[in-house]
Amino acid sequence: MSKIKKLIALTLALAMVLSVSVFAANYSEDVYADAADINEDCKDAVELMYALEIMQGTGANFEPNAPITRAQMAKIIYVIMNGGKDDKAVNYVGNSIFSDVPAAEWYNGYVNYCAMTKKIQGYDGKFDPNGTLTVSAAAKMLLTAIGYDAEAYGFIGANWENNVLTVAHEAGLLKAVATNLTGAAPHQWVAKMIMNSLGAYCYKTVAAIPGNGILNNYWVNSGNDLTNITT
Repeated sequence: MSKIKKLIALTLALAMVLSVSVFAANYSEDVYADAADINEDCKDAVELMYALEIMQGTGANFEPNAPITRAQMAKIIYVIMNGGKDDKAVNYVGNSIFSDVPAAEWYNGYVNYCAMTKKIQGYDGKFDPNGTLTVSAAAKMLLTAIGYDAEAYGFIGANWENNVLTVAHEAGLLKAVATNLTGAAPHQWVAKMIMNSLGAYCYKTVAAIPGNGILNNYWVNSGNDLTNITT
């Protein structure tokens, strides 16, 4: 499925879920036993993630304040990139380039896909699947998934976190995300970031601001060159 078709599909799904919310205000309460713990600003996002099978909680709970793990984020990235439904990444299950991602684990296919498509990175041959992500690290993975080149945008190296947060703010991923951006990423705020990514944009070309170590995105050709923006 092309990126444009996926964007249209996800946008239509968003419209559908939000329209349902108007008539079924107790949707989240009916689905999750811990729905009362979901922040009001995150409820629509949590409903959308459930409808698209991107995030569906653990058993009867969504665990909105639990930090997301690297393996869980790999699954999210896979589902986003492959049309909004979960097929368990069966075509990618098997040997892994990471020594701590056994073939028998549920996350093996997701991690393999993300590694092969350069959506994720490991460290010293390991992925640390059960390690938790910060909001900035989750934003990096989402930005990479929706089209940002990690190397071109400075998401690699000493200033990666500043660069990621700068771009994430500009792209709209962090709109109304009210949690510590350098702390562990709670499930509900990751859901909010994913929903925000539906309207995110990406500059095709970037340049660095001399001296401050943080990338600032701008239209290289001219200030009104709309061909330099993609969604």
